Amino acid sequence: TTENLGALMAELKNKPGTGIKGNETLESQREFSLYASLELSLRRLPPEVREKLKPLGLFQGGGHFKNIEYVLELGEEETGAVVDLLMQLGLAEAMDYNFIRFHPALCPYLLEELRRDQTAHAAALSRWDESMKQLSGFLYEQQFENAQLSATLTALELPNLVCLLDHVRARGDADATVGLATKLEQLLRNLGRKQLLAQVTAIREKAAGELPDWSHSRFLSHQRNIEELLGRGHFPGAHREAQSLLEKCLLE
Repeated sequence: TTENLGALMAELKNKPGTGIKGNETLESQREFSLYASLELSLRRLPPEVREKLKPLGLFQGGGHFKNIEYVLELGEEETGAVVDLLMQLGLAEAMDYNFIRFHPALCPYLLEELRRDQTAHAAALSRWDESMKQLSGFLYEQQFENAQLSATLTALELPNLVCLLDHVRARGDADATVGLATKLEQLLRNLGRKQLLAQVTAIREKAAGELPDWSHSRFLSHQRNIEELLGRGHFPGAHREAQSLLEKCLLE
């Protein structure tokens, strides 16, 4: 194993697309060794399985089983077999509510490989985007049906949800940004993540300012402002915001 690891480190050094340059700093050498060790584990997988794993690079440290199944374009049984193999190699761990946590280096490493094929990367990103949007809606609805599931799975999926918001915002889709941010604000409030909540609120308010004079998303943004003011006990401000919202609705 030591000999194989050394050979892999030599092979990976300065390899195009890996982001590994073999610098002499302690931090870079640790990262270099970690990637080489990871590659050694991945080479124990059947070649056909190894090739199918690349879209996992889009996940932020892990993902729900159904989302993994959708992004990899595999059936439930085949996805289960792939996850089992990763667990056997110590590269995955089963968490609550069918969430699969990956080895910290696995997703960044696979993402570098996926990006070498722009067409495959774009297609996988579209599937990941769609699966995460569906999950965000599911988690939002589950607050009122199964609060424990919603809170636990939201905490596990938080890196993915934040990444999704970044993707939506980067595309310049103000309407979708407001809609997603509104859902995340409620989910974050339930988790007590005040700092992140403030960041998401700022994103929503900025995107709302880019919307037309009136739209459903702008209505949601006003509604969220009212809820925020009520939550802070700022009743006069909430009343003024509600009056403003009512006037806009009557005009429309």
